[in-house]
Amino acid sequence: MKSFPESFDDEVLIGASSPMLALKAKISNLSELNVPVYIQGESGTGKDLIVRLIAGKAVLQIDCANFFSDWNLIIEKYSNRIAKTLHIKGENIKVTAPLYFDKLEFLDMEAQAILLRILDNQEFITTKKQKVDFSSRIFLSSNKNLPQMVKDGLFRKDLFQKINLICLNTISLREIKSDLPLLVNHFVTEFKNKYKKNIQRLSEKLIQFILQYDWPGNVAQLRSMLEGMIILSSEKVLDISQVPRDFISVSSITSGGKLNIIPGISMVEYEKEIIKENLKSTAGNRDKCAKLLGISERTLYRKLKEFNLD
Repeated sequence: MKSFPESFDDEVLIGASSPMLALKAKISNLSELNVPVYIQGESGTGKDLIVRLIAGKAVLQIDCANFFSDWNLIIEKYSNRIAKTLHIKGENIKVTAPLYFDKLEFLDMEAQAILLRILDNQEFITTKKQKVDFSSRIFLSSNKNLPQMVKDGLFRKDLFQKINLICLNTISLREIKSDLPLLVNHFVTEFKNKYKKNIQRLSEKLIQFILQYDWPGNVAQLRSMLEGMIILSSEKVLDISQVPRDFISVSSITSGGKLNIIPGISMVEYEKEIIKENLKSTAGNRDKCAKLLGISERTLYRKLKEFNLD
């Protein structure tokens, strides 16, 4: 269970692209409405930030991958009268802090039933027969396709219909690459001040890499990469040579079936990814893959072993 701070005035959604401006407008319209908000999108797209911006106050986050552990902590916290927002009348416990249920795809059927009861009746009966009243605002999020989970019988249809009243779709970084300069400038300024570094600019090669990279981890990945580079840097210029190797992936090297040349990436890395892509296109058929690559099967087997692809 996480508890977000009361104050986060410095937190904003960075971006001036059309999709980002539209998302900001929706967030602004929801701030004054006391209705559940469901946020769907890829990891790293700022779902928790959106929750904090809409709520405008302290939020209790429940990680649905550890639902019962987090849930019991919240009940215990309020039962012991620790929370500042607690008001007790008789045996009833009243929770007024906004609740954020993150990663809904991990909820089992028992947990889904608990959540549905809260949304329907704004209450929950504990094992000690205590009645917990929820007057708090509810936020929910998922990285996965919940409608498909409903079809597969893994997620309750009635619960999905209940949470899907207001749905916000976050934006992947691939969709708003025009916002990259704003994001980079924001993060570099933030971290060079935080770690007292004299970073003056980014090299041209690093700028090219950032613009061409596919960013599967979205804004969170960009932020993490820049923070790590700045922490370790003793130079005035951030360069591509400082980019961690684990950022080099298939998505950064291939785009739409075409080789995407990125300065600073070794020939060995390209060779590995080209073999992986051809294996994928031939459904793992090594004979066909070798023919496509114009090499012998023996050479392909050797390369697979060398790159730990076997």
